[in-house]
Amino acid sequence: MSDKPGSTGESGLSWKRAAEFLKSILTLERAVRDLQAENQELRRQVDRLKQVVDDHNGQLKVILSLMG
Repeated sequence: MSDKPGSTGESGLSWKRAAEFLKSILTLERAVRDLQAENQELRRQVDRLKQVVDDHNGQLKVILSLMG
């Protein structure tokens, strides 16, 4: 084994790269989960805003019909 210079370094490098790759994958998975949760919350907020707009639209129609 000692007759191959740098063999330990290459092996260490490949393990280091594999560990960095795995860390990157885990970081990406966490980011995707966070974005999915944020997206879900934003969709809930949009639904609430749509309800408010619909309520205001209904109120405006009533006011306009009373004025006409």
